[in-house]
Amino acid sequence: MKLLALLILLSQYNAIAANYYLSKKGSDNNIGTSKVKPWRTLKKLNEFVRTAHYGDSIFFERGSIFNGQLEISSSGLYLGAYGSGAKPIIRGSIELKNWTLIKANIWGAKCPDCISDPNNLFIDGMPQPLGRYPNNEYLSISGYTPIKNQASDRSSSFQDGYWNNAELVIKSSRWTIDRIFITKYSDKTFTLLEKPSYDLQPGFGYFIQKHLSTLDRYGEWYFDSKDKHLYVYMKSGFVPSQHHIELSKTEVGLNAEGANNLIIENIVFDKQSNAGVRIKNSANIMLNKIEISHSGKNGLEMIGCKNSSIDNSKITDSNNNGIEWSESAGGKFTYNTIKRSGNRPGRGGSGNGNYIAFYLTSLGQSQGDITIEYNKIDSTGYSAIDFRTAHTQIKNNTITNFCLIKDDGGGIYTWKNTGGDNIIEGNTIRDGQGSGNGTINKEESYASGIYLDDHSSEIVVKNNVVSKCSMAGIFLHNAHNIQLVGNTLYSNGNIVGNREKAQLYIKTDNGELDNKANLNLEVTQNKLMASNETSFCLFLNLNRKEDFHRIGVFGQNQFSALLVNQAVAELHTQFGLCSAPEQFSLQQWQLASTNEIGSSFKIMPSNGSLNVVGRDLIAGEGLEGWMSWPEKSFIEKEKGDTSNSGLKINIPVEIKEALLYHQGIYLNEKKLYRLTFSVKSAKPGKVEFVPLMANSPWAAIGKYSCFSVDATYKTFTYYFKCEKNDGESRINFKGNSTFWIKEVALFEVGSDSEEKKTVTVN
Repeated sequence: MKLLALLILLSQYNAIAANYYLSKKGSDNNIGTSKVKPWRTLKKLNEFVRTAHYGDSIFFERGSIFNGQLEISSSGLYLGAYGSGAKPIIRGSIELKNWTLIKANIWGAKCPDCISDPNNLFIDGMPQPLGRYPNNEYLSISGYTPIKNQASDRSSSFQDGYWNNAELVIKSSRWTIDRIFITKYSDKTFTLLEKPSYDLQPGFGYFIQKHLSTLDRYGEWYFDSKDKHLYVYMKSGFVPSQHHIELSKTEVGLNAEGANNLIIENIVFDKQSNAGVRIKNSANIMLNKIEISHSGKNGLEMIGCKNSSIDNSKITDSNNNGIEWSESAGGKFTYNTIKRSGNRPGRGGSGNGNYIAFYLTSLGQSQGDITIEYNKIDSTGYSAIDFRTAHTQIKNNTITNFCLIKDDGGGIYTWKNTGGDNIIEGNTIRDGQGSGNGTINKEESYASGIYLDDHSSEIVVKNNVVSKCSMAGIFLHNAHNIQLVGNTLYSNGNIVGNREKAQLYIKTDNGELDNKANLNLEVTQNKLMASNETSFCLFLNLNRKEDFHRIGVFGQNQFSALLVNQAVAELHTQFGLCSAPEQFSLQQWQLASTNEIGSSFKIMPSNGSLNVVGRDLIAGEGLEGWMSWPEKSFIEKEKGDTSNSGLKINIPVEIKEALLYHQGIYLNEKKLYRLTFSVKSAKPGKVEFVPLMANSPWAAIGKYSCFSVDATYKTFTYYFKCEKNDGESRINFKGNSTFWIKEVALFEVGSDSEEKKTVTVN
């Protein structure tokens, strides 16, 4: 309707409006007002648009390519295509010629017209990687001195000065990648020109780029901005003159400022060094069926605009953000595709707000509704949609494959969003992968389908389907006054290395509940399906035990899992036994919380996808291999049917707790293990499990986990990895009252065909 209204408005100016044409077969000496005598270049068009009339139309011939930047400051213009064939292209690259062989496999060419560093290089139309050392992995820093702004790597073997004037790319957190100029490299230490986003932690990862020494693979390139010389590593026998080699040069494809009531459709913007399209301080802009590809930074930038509309368009292969929509009021983004945004570390911007498909921000309360609907967003380096605005509807979008190079993000993410009137509805979100590369905990990945972060409120989340995200389907972190209604969350929390994971994960910290009577969460009519043994339906991580009664109203939810104790996990600050998650069945949780009224639970069938090797550690009768501590505790065989009997560890009342453990087990840090056991206790309580070193200092080599127990046998399954190898490891159970345990089995998850079973009992 908006497009029709604007077309009608423009038609009112037909008396004075004119049509103008551009073609690769044209001439700037033509009058440009007919298809038979079109103009040829954007330079000529830019001269014209300074004096264009309201209602004028500009047509680009299909099949034509126009190099340079289009500048628009006039209002009421229409830009489109004419003729048949492929859409016309406004291209931002130039071809490089006059190549010289610098040294083995490295060729060089001058680019005297390059005003700033180009952000992309193409060989025969294909984008090439910026040179980096090392090629694929991250190195680890040893330390950081904030006062001197120096980062060190004591394992480095390069001579002093080797990396002077290069660029350090470093993960300053799980959610930020920084690019910082190296002013000096000396004594295995980088002196940095700028501060990182956060103080650097030992063990976090870095690599080097923008230096000639990084070139050692086909296509890797480096641009020396001082002498404006480009260097490329080629294959042996490669002759540059026989190939089409392009460098992004033009900053922006379309630059419009102070231009209202524009319609732009059926045009491609390709290979710009900065942004494909940038529109500032304009109103009623309509982009339809446009394409933006291979932008050196952001695909589309909408800055300080009102009531913009982007429809049926495609934005692909942006080095940083697909769309950066800032300080704009109202607008609509519908039926578009955004793919491969921010997929390459070190090619996007530094710090927060980068490597995002759609980044929507506003300094104040946004005026007017913003609608993001029926879009497809795929393969994003960080969050797919990050919105910091009020009156925003994010509906019926399909979001896949996000948090590919950074994590602690989401398919749909917001932070400190208290503007109100925000709705997230009907979206399909899946495959939030997360990335531990370049962090201390590489085995952990944190990506959630919908992530409402720090103090966000007044948001309705309903009827979304979220699956296969590494941390959670929905993650509420210090969020309050949130409605979660009718969502379907399944197969989330699928990374074994994560301790906190679920279909729905709720966490408060930093005293979030101290000044609130209640979080006022409304969680009803949702389907929470933990379809793997490593996750939970609901995970609650709060500061104190009493906070569990202050989170809101939960009810009429459907829980499904492989095991009954996967319904709810509870974690809060504790100083006694089991400062780790406790597992509850739905029935246990209902009794403990007086919540989940009308909710149900059912067992899901196992898909049998895991292969395990190993054997039951308690085979038949006998106490062989099992020990207890302290001496006042003792083990005996449970009376009853020997085929199904267990071990009883007696814990006298005068001792507070006791250990039951089995030694002589080799645990490999590269392996994943599956522990199953059944346990009951003399009185309701907890049993803690952890893999330990078998010798002094008997330190934990894996994570602690807790299991709630009572007088009835309950069966638990627990997956874990070890943080280090230990030749004399032991599995360790701890309780604070007499308990019985049976059917203990420890398996290595792997291939049935493995000849060596690495889990054994001496």
